[in-house]
Amino acid sequence: MSPSTKPQRSSYHHGDLKNALTRAAEELAASDGPEQITVRAVAKSVGVTPTAAYRHFADRDELLDAVKQRAMVELATSIGGRLATIDPDDSSPAAALARLRASGEGYINFAIAEPGLFRTAFSRGGQITEPPSDPHTGYEPYQMLVSIVEGLVRAGLVAESDRAIVESTAWSTVHGLSLLLIDGPLRLLPEPAKHQLITETVDFVCSRFVRPS
Repeated sequence: MSPSTKPQRSSYHHGDLKNALTRAAEELAASDGPEQITVRAVAKSVGVTPTAAYRHFADRDELLDAVKQRAMVELATSIGGRLATIDPDDSSPAAALARLRASGEGYINFAIAEPGLFRTAFSRGGQITEPPSDPHTGYEPYQMLVSIVEGLVRAGLVAESDRAIVESTAWSTVHGLSLLLIDGPLRLLPEPAKHQLITETVDFVCSRFVRPS
């Protein structure tokens, strides 16, 4: 079969090429990490020419940005799944702490389950991912953390003046552990030991940095 007669992927439908390319790039990222994402590779996967792909993405950076946004949504979904187990109307200190714990577990477990997408979400290239100056716009996992810390403040567990340090400390701790578990020496731990370490680390964050005001 010649290249000109190669069938296109079933996921591609006329008029939806941009989404098909993004989905294909996301699949590459999930399997092999962000380094595998190129416009040519994605075009080949979908079954179109690179020229057709370049009509939707000016370059690799623009394509990578689209996949990073999707990976961030997947990460937020993992966190949201954990948060959904807690009554949203419960504003007690215990529930506020449970949300902090659940968000950390959802974050780290996503990294372990989807290391390719996790690496892509925070990869360099395209626009460097960083929390926005306005925490209420963009960067959904960060917005979720901001909301959780606001709940801790309202519950009297965190002083307003400590809000920023609690946010940065909690995020740095779970992100650092995530990287150690997927790319560092902790990846060699047996699965039970990994999950015990996740639990102990998240508990440490809750007990060490969340204090009565």
